[in-house]
Amino acid sequence: MLFQGSALFDSKTVEQNVMFPLDMFTTSSYAEKLKRVNEVLERVNLKDSNKKFPAELSGGMKKRVGIARAIVLNPKYLFCDEPNSGLDPLTSLVIDNSSRKSLLNIISPPS
Repeated sequence: MLFQGSALFDSKTVEQNVMFPLDMFTTSSYAEKLKRVNEVLERVNLKDSNKKFPAELSGGMKKRVGIARAIVLNPKYLFCDEPNSGLDPLTSLVIDNSSRKSLLNIISPPS
């Protein structure tokens, strides 16, 4: 599920926010979780943003962290609640285009 306000934990880094569902619902090793986190961050164009905190991110980056966290467990469906709400028009277009063109590839990349 993807929320309007991204619903990120302010006191956690991008990496920790994206890893949260893995910590809650898997028994994977830290190395496996980190690998998955890096994969999804790369898919949403946030490579090398692992150690940033939400306060250091733009609105569009926060939305993409929210997308990364929503897809980290490989969901079959992704429910989005106005994913571009509150963003400037240019960032909204980026999110819209990203959603329409590649959201399926983000969730289930081609083999």
